[in-house]
Amino acid sequence: MWSPRNAVVVASLIFVAAIISAWVALLQTPDSGGVGHDTYGVRGYGYRGLVDTVRELGFVVRRQLAPPQPKQALHTRVCVEPSPALLRTHPTYLVRMKDWVAAGGRLVVVMPLAIDLQRDFMSSCRACGKDCDLKPTDLLDLIGLDGVSVHSPALNALLLEDQQNTGAGYRSPSERVTDWDSWVEAAKSYEVAITEVSVKATGTFNDAAVSRLAVEAKSIQYLDCSNTAPIGTITLAEDLAKPLNQATSPIATPVEKATNAKTEGAETVAANEAAPAARVLAAEFSHGAGSIVVVADPSLLRNRTLPLADNSVLAVTALGSPDRQIIFDEYYHGLSASGNPLFLLTRPGFAALALGIFAIVGAVLWRQAVWLGPPIDPSDPPRRDIAEFLTAMGRLYAHNSQSRPLLVKQCRAGVVRQLSGEVGLPPDQQDVALVGRLLARRNEPHSDLFLRTIADVDQELRSTRFWTESQSVRTIRKLTACLSIPT
Repeated sequence: MWSPRNAVVVASLIFVAAIISAWVALLQTPDSGGVGHDTYGVRGYGYRGLVDTVRELGFVVRRQLAPPQPKQALHTRVCVEPSPALLRTHPTYLVRMKDWVAAGGRLVVVMPLAIDLQRDFMSSCRACGKDCDLKPTDLLDLIGLDGVSVHSPALNALLLEDQQNTGAGYRSPSERVTDWDSWVEAAKSYEVAITEVSVKATGTFNDAAVSRLAVEAKSIQYLDCSNTAPIGTITLAEDLAKPLNQATSPIATPVEKATNAKTEGAETVAANEAAPAARVLAAEFSHGAGSIVVVADPSLLRNRTLPLADNSVLAVTALGSPDRQIIFDEYYHGLSASGNPLFLLTRPGFAALALGIFAIVGAVLWRQAVWLGPPIDPSDPPRRDIAEFLTAMGRLYAHNSQSRPLLVKQCRAGVVRQLSGEVGLPPDQQDVALVGRLLARRNEPHSDLFLRTIADVDQELRSTRFWTESQSVRTIRKLTACLSIPT
């Protein structure tokens, strides 16, 4: 039968089960099942191979789920293909890392695909319900590389497609985002075509034996470093060669259609801007006492390309000296949030469900509860308490000469009662001789002192009629001195 007690028990069990499940989830590794674009990912687009490779080479490697902090010890921090949504909503942590790099840190950034950054920005435009400029989060600007930009032929093709469709008639932000989602999914739906290209290493990369790299040709990206001089680069030295696998797109993607389309007008030319003269795949930039390494194309370090050509050599060279600890940042992959079950409360569906459950439990408890009446007024306090009574009686005995003998007698009886209890006699035993004999078994000198004191006090009580205050105090002190007899 349902009762308030049962409701409380059920609610308590649910609470305990939730806490236990949260702790179990937090103790597990938040690896997303190995299907994410992070260092736990074991699929072709993941980066588990990068972590395992540098660890086998003797590097000190660890992952960090917490946000990066500018006061950490100097090390090499690697941020591979960060989530566009987290870059847009939590850019502050990366901005603070500029001072850490200037103090001697080394930051390695593997850029996300430009089309993913653009799609995330278009989604934010749909959320605000307004037309937005096509300008996604600039990751390079966040880390202090204002003069460096990423050139993506795939993104330029989609921008061209968007311009052509916008010119044909007005589209709401929601319609534009829907088109972008379909275009990006189609552009990435092709079967991966891995191509091996010749590259040229300069500066800090010159000592690395990197001459050939494997890339995903259809999503390749370059760096434009014309406004900021790097201290080392890996530059594409030739046109894209024949793919290592003969995979081709099963359908004509919007990228291919837009690339083959005729370009007309100034806006179309701007959307399909030319690639930079030097097609830089990776570059290192000096920043204070430290450096920032930017890998433009994420496919260079993914699982599917890392064992090919000289990609693994490029990865080790980019990470720097093995004397430094390497920390792979997983905060910008959302693992710190997805690993915490309480994060579900930030999602509208789960939050509504949790609020509904609490509302139902609260309503049931409210209906079944026993409501108490108004509080009863407290009773009037007594006119005199025991402390006031004892204080008044003490003053009476102390100031009345006729009552002082009674005070001495009460003290004598109290001393005898206390010592009777200590020697094992009943508290009401007033036989002084018996108490003295039992005390003599333990300490004969003090037993004699007790008997003499009691005899003297009895003699004074018989012979003295009027007691002074000093005489009363002296006699009481003699009596209480008997209580210090060791037993």
